[in-house]
Amino acid sequence: MRIQIQFSLCRLFGLVLFAAVGCGLLRFATPLLATLTFTVTVITLTVSVVAAICNTPKRRVFWTGFAAFGFAYLWAICGNWQSPDGSTSVRERLLSSRILDWCYNRLPIENQAEMAASIPEPTSAEWLTSSPVVAPSPFAKRPDFFTVGHSLFAMIVALAGGMFARRLFQRHKR
Repeated sequence: MRIQIQFSLCRLFGLVLFAAVGCGLLRFATPLLATLTFTVTVITLTVSVVAAICNTPKRRVFWTGFAAFGFAYLWAICGNWQSPDGSTSVRERLLSSRILDWCYNRLPIENQAEMAASIPEPTSAEWLTSSPVVAPSPFAKRPDFFTVGHSLFAMIVALAGGMFARRLFQRHKR
């Protein structure tokens, strides 16, 4: 049996765009970006259920696999069913959590000394009247990084599930 992998130029551009946007979201993850990424993931998976219902049988298979694998991954990540006390023991044992932890540990470390030197110290009179100066950090915080990362992994797992379902359907048709 020979496996032929074919990529159209459009799919290759889509893959590169997904990787570039995903890397940017991970690098500069904020609470807002984490919320938006997770929301877009849930909406995409929900739309895939509708697409599975309304499409032709050939396309229905892809969207069914997409939805099943994507929602299964989100269930594994977000479910509080993992243990009676609500700990995340299953989530931490997944390969994607290990990959995200490895990636997060390789992000540049925020240089506290440089940031502190760039913020001017207020005088005693300004201290009482002004609000504290908080410099925005361009570095991702761990919870936001993991929310964005798991949302991106959910989309990748969903896409792999759709492709797997389509491959099984084509093999069954022969």
